[in-house]
Amino acid sequence: MSIVFHHVIFRALLRWGAALAFCLPLKHRPGFRLRALGMLLPLMGLTYVLDPSAQSTNLHELQFSLLALYVSFFVLLGMMIYACVEIDRKGALYCAVWSLLTSQTAYEGWRLAEVFFERRGTPPRHRWASGPAGPAHHRCGLLFCHL
Repeated sequence: MSIVFHHVIFRALLRWGAALAFCLPLKHRPGFRLRALGMLLPLMGLTYVLDPSAQSTNLHELQFSLLALYVSFFVLLGMMIYACVEIDRKGALYCAVWSLLTSQTAYEGWRLAEVFFERRGTPPRHRWASGPAGPAHHRCGLLFCHL
């Protein structure tokens, strides 16, 4: 599995998990679990298409691609939240904004930890396999506490 595909899956799951975290305390519509699982596939597809396009070196292209990226995810997460819980459209879009910000913050924190471990001289993939009491346990705990 390529590194780009790995980050696409990770970012899509972070966005999906953040949206679900905002949906859990609200009143669910019938078929909540199926609706939530059904929105994972379009979210992964949109992440696969749009995330690599935000890696441009030209400032104008980068600004346009980031605008398209965040507007697209904002609309898709708003539709997901509106389809899963009994809430009005404005409330669903409000939850979508916060879930998008939460997932982006968690992803950037994850990348910061990866860069930190790479600069220490040990690749992170070797540090994560050190057992349940190792850094992987702390990293996952930190991620779930944030979400």
